[in-house]
Amino acid sequence: LEIGIGIKTIGDNAFKSMTKLTEIRYRAEACEDKASGNNVFFDAGNNNSGITVTIENGVTEVPAYMFCPTGSTANRPNIVTLIFESTSICETINEYAFAYLTALTAINIPNSVETIENHAFYGCTAVESIKIGESEDNSSIKLIETYAFAENTNASYVAIYAKQGNDDIAIIRLQKAINLSPEYKAVAVGENGSTSGESGRVPLQ
Repeated sequence: LEIGIGIKTIGDNAFKSMTKLTEIRYRAEACEDKASGNNVFFDAGNNNSGITVTIENGVTEVPAYMFCPTGSTANRPNIVTLIFESTSICETINEYAFAYLTALTAINIPNSVETIENHAFYGCTAVESIKIGESEDNSSIKLIETYAFAENTNASYVAIYAKQGNDDIAIIRLQKAINLSPEYKAVAVGENGSTSGESGRVPLQ
């Protein structure tokens, strides 16, 4: 399934019950936000090994609730892999955009992202690792909103790369934005590779 560059509106129930879906290529550059209960990807991919979602290079933001059809784990799409293309210009991941994706195992946010909104990845309970940014020199992250990654209860590693001046955001927001399992390792990587952070039972390394 390809969602084209010029798509501005996706109606409720648009791709409901596409249970054999294996791939979504999201290219829409100015698509409007959705709301809870939109059912756009209701039960998608649940009769196969899962869906790979690719956010393509021209996308500047991921709309709210786009991949969260019901506002809960019920009938969520079976998304197992999320990819941002290597030259991504995505700046904003809006609220609940990828919430309740209980089959997703890793979250890798590109350098271009500046803002991750409230509950953007809430309840992704199979996620084991979260990486925000790719290097401290090029990362654009400035704001991680409250509960952006809350209830990612299986996460054991979090790395937040931030430029000098922004590297405190990880610590300020960490406890509210990321509700991790009791044993986790979290690190904010700042200028020249300096690290700061808070850890659970597993010490920082």
